[in-house]
Parts: sequence; C-alpha cells; structure tokens
Amino acid sequence: MARTKQSAKKSTGEIAPRRALACDIEAAQKAARQNDDDNGAPYWGLYHKTSQGLTPYLTNPMRVEAKAHRPPRGRVNTAPIAIVNIRLREFEDAGSPARAMHSVLLGYYRSTRPDDLVYIDAPYAITNTQAADLFRAGLETRLQVLDKLPGARVFIFVLTHSEESSGDLFWDSGLSSDSLNDWWKRMIPDKLMMAGAKHDVTVALLSCGSLVEISTQRETLKMLAQGMQVQRVIAFGAHAVQAYFTSSFFTCYATTILIEGVFLNDTHFARLLQASPLLTRHSSVLLFTRQDSSKGLLHVKEFRWGHPTIQPYGNALPLQCPMCGRIYTWAFKAGKNGEQRVRCNGPGCGYSFQYTKGADQIPIRSGELGTWFMRYL
Repeated sequence: MARTKQSAKKSTGEIAPRRALACDIEAAQKAARQNDDDNGAPYWGLYHKTSQGLTPYLTNPMRVEAKAHRPPRGRVNTAPIAIVNIRLREFEDAGSPARAMHSVLLGYYRSTRPDDLVYIDAPYAITNTQAADLFRAGLETRLQVLDKLPGARVFIFVLTHSEESSGDLFWDSGLSSDSLNDWWKRMIPDKLMMAGAKHDVTVALLSCGSLVEISTQRETLKMLAQGMQVQRVIAFGAHAVQAYFTSSFFTCYATTILIEGVFLNDTHFARLLQASPLLTRHSSVLLFTRQDSSKGLLHVKEFRWGHPTIQPYGNALPLQCPMCGRIYTWAFKAGKNGEQRVRCNGPGCGYSFQYTKGADQIPIRSGELGTWFMRYL
C-alpha cells in the first residue's frame, strides 16, 4: 500500500475538488517574473466546499515527491490547430515542412483530442481557369471543418516556385502566373480569406526569394495578408529556397509557440532560427507581424545571419577575387571600429575590401554559430 505523510481523514463520500499542480507552478513563475514578493499559498492539492468557499482538505500542505521533470512552463496549449498545405504537385507531401510540423504536434493530440488537430493537404497543378476554380471549390469544401474548431490556430503553408525576375507564383511546373494578386484570388478560398476574423492565422511562404526581395511584390504580399487579417507571415529570401531546410525551424515553432505558448518576440524568433543550422547559411528570413494587436496593419522585419569569416554582417562573400581570379582565397581581420576587413591571400594580389554593420541592423542573438541581425524593411 502506498504510504503518505498526511493524517488520514474519514471519508464523507464527497469527491474533493482538486487544484492541478500546474496551476501553482504557473502562478509561482508569474510572480517571479513580476518580482512579486507574494509567491502564493502552500500547495494543498485537495479542497472541500464550505460556506466560506474552498477549504484545504488536508491538515498540512500536500507533499510533492516527484522530481521537477516538467518543462519550464507549467501547461501546454492543446487548443485546436489546423494545418493547410497548399503545394505545387511536383513537391511531395511526405517530408514537407507542413507534414513535419503535423508529425511533431500529433503526439500532443493523438490520444486525447485527435479531432482538434486537422491536416489538409492541397496539391495543385493548374493549367487553365477551370482547373483553378475546381481546386478552389474543393479546398473550400474541406475547410468547412474550421466551423467545428472555434478559435483554432490556422497555419497555412504555400509551397511553390516563384518567377525569378517578377516574383510571381507558379500555377504548374514551368507555368508562372501573371501577378501575385491573380494567383491569390484564384487559389485562396473565401474560407481562408476570412479566417483571420475568427482564428489566429499564420502564413508560411515556401517559394524562392524573388517574392519578397522585390519590394513591389513584398508590398503586394503585405496588402494581401492584411486583407486576410492574418497575425503573421513568414517568408524566405534565398534565391532558390530549399523548403526542407526550414523543417527544423517549423517543428521548433510548433512546440514552443503553439504548444508551450512562448511569446513570439524578436529574441525568441532569432532563437528558433539559431536552432535551425541548415537555415542559417541558406536564407534570410522575413517576418510580417502586426504593428498593433488591435489593428491589422503589418510591418516587415528581415532576419539575416552573420558570421565574421563566413557571412560578415549578413553579406555573402564573393566566390572569386576580381583582381587575380583565384577562388576563395580570403583572409580576415577585425578592424578597430568593428568593421570586418577582407584581403585576398593570393601571391602578389593586394585586393582588399571591408564590411561594416549597417546603421539599421540590430544584433538579436549571438552564439558560437554566429549572430542574427534584424532590420525593418
């Protein structure tokens, strides 16, 4: 028989109200964050109802013998989540960032709330307007499930190509749309266009960087996202984005932001990026977020990884010395004022140049793997 350090009481047949240990953990952590001297009452665990309210059931505070194996946050958030993967058919669903995120979340929902985690795979290959209408109508029908998930977090992945010179998204392999507006109007159903009014919506664009590196397209994307009332947009600036390099970022995002409820500020966003080593050298990352939680206007932040000898202040080094023609013969030296000086180490070549930190660049997170810099666009 299990032993207890409490004095036994005669049962009255009444089920004692219980206060979860997680509630006291969260209250204590909140008091610590606020430097509150009042760290709360002892943990009594069980209570019974009296005319004065809830009274501790035990004579002494309940002893907690378990080790503190819980994560720093006392609770997990398993409110409904819907993941929508709109992908060009040539990209497989298996192994995609959307599917990786779903796989990580599945463990939190499978046994207790399987219906609250919805995954909608929406492959497309559009060759004419009729095919676009059929795709949009079919996706609209499948999205009716959102009516059964009030307050759900909705994560929309768009996995496709973008045209190199214009940034327009593709209908099919080798077939670009005429404009971002046209693609959006024909591919995004009304249910998603209006989802931001009832749900917390995030859009992740996994297309090549021309979509966001071209300022006019970036502004168009911002206006479209504002029309959907989304909370945030995540996009990538690499010339040729390798979508699978982003999977570790999105799985970390799922566990910390969606499940643990960590607030997504610049520091934690950079922490997520730092935990994605394949992404650091590969691409800059753009985050569109609301300027004010009560308004739908978005502002754009660019996060760019920097390393003194690999990518000084986020600038990609040239592969070849323009003077002597040698390949990657660079030597590095830090200047007195923080500039990074680069010199060709080739015999007889005196070519040199330097990089300095931009006035608008804010270092967010540093570590052994370099520093992430943020600037507003």
